[in-house]
Amino acid sequence: MENHETIEYIRKHMGGGHSEATIRQHFLAYGWSQAKVDGVFAEYHRSVAPAPVPARKHRRKPRSRQQRKVLRRRIKLSATLIVLIIATVVSMAWLSKKPVPTPTTLPPLTFQQKQTIDINTLAGAIGQYANANNALPLSLSVEPGNITLVMCGKICDPLTSQVTQLSAYKADEVHIESYVADLAVPDIQTIYLVPGARCNAAGGLGNSTAAPRAMVLLYAVSSGASFSQHCLTL
Repeated sequence: MENHETIEYIRKHMGGGHSEATIRQHFLAYGWSQAKVDGVFAEYHRSVAPAPVPARKHRRKPRSRQQRKVLRRRIKLSATLIVLIIATVVSMAWLSKKPVPTPTTLPPLTFQQKQTIDINTLAGAIGQYANANNALPLSLSVEPGNITLVMCGKICDPLTSQVTQLSAYKADEVHIESYVADLAVPDIQTIYLVPGARCNAAGGLGNSTAAPRAMVLLYAVSSGASFSQHCLTL
């Protein structure tokens, strides 16, 4: 894959929602060296950077005939040296070039990968809401299509409420639940937001707490034919 094609490949998948870290790991998995991956990403970032503003040109005094003659000789000599250097570098690169397997496309995200993205998105959204309002969201509403979750209902100030796009879960599968000591999610499709709680060392729901902004996120991860519950303190 030529550098131009590689940059277009990166641009396509970055625009499709994949992170730079994911694309880097994909290249490395296909046998690319770390240096080569760093190089193509550096070139990609240069290609999307805004073009520098050209500096103002200053008028120069016209050169004498002798000066122009010397300058032409120097340019000719420099051009000859540059051609020789480029030819040497290209020859050495061609002789040392090894075939590198080229990835065709990134594999689709698994449910567990989408689940992890949703968990992190929800945690960040709740934290942002709590920081803006100095309180936890107390209710949820669902937009048409069942993919958009609105915290604290539609009556919230739009500058402080948070709308979250989910991919693994449906919006109506996210519930705010009151603390119960043995509370557990019923399946891998459901998430519980439990205010006034902490996680225990085993990854389950721990003791209740009176901290005003304490909340945990309970969810389940599939493990073969069964699933195990996980707990995240927000």
